Amino acid sequence: MNYKIALIRGDGIGPEIVHEAVGVLDKVGEKFGHTFTYVDVLLGGCATDAVGKSYPDGTAEVCKSCDAVLLGAVGGPKWGSDKPAEQRPETALLAIRKDLGLYANLRPAALRPALAEAFRSLSRSPHPPPSGAPSPRGRLGGRCLRRPTARPGGRVKTSLEKGGGICEANDGGF
Repeated sequence: MNYKIALIRGDGIGPEIVHEAVGVLDKVGEKFGHTFTYVDVLLGGCATDAVGKSYPDGTAEVCKSCDAVLLGAVGGPKWGSDKPAEQRPETALLAIRKDLGLYANLRPAALRPALAEAFRSLSRSPHPPPSGAPSPRGRLGGRCLRRPTARPGGRVKTSLEKGGGICEANDGGF
């Protein structure tokens, strides 16, 4: 299968991260017979430098025409709060999230031993999450929030919640 992916390389470390992620995708493609077509899209400080605003016209349309969007980090002190709103990267980030109708972050999580007991006392689970487990947060499709909880034997249970009530749950990874 061929997939079209919008690459928003962003600022700071963003371009380096996206470059490495593209390398991983290419290896996945080689192994599983997929091909990827990449479309570069400007957003953030690099867009301000190139065209004068952080969210250039047509950005959302290009992203919507792709199968996926790979977003690197955006922003930095160069484009700080002393700039007009249309030149600040955070303005572009909020706009692209709104225009694409979704928002999610995968963040690595590390539970320090000193906090493990505090976690157990606050959590319904008697087991802390496995160290290094990704912690998704945000909204996907405007409805649900993923909540990972650890299971015995290092397994992770992922629940989808809506307004505090669970939509569905499954065992396994993400």
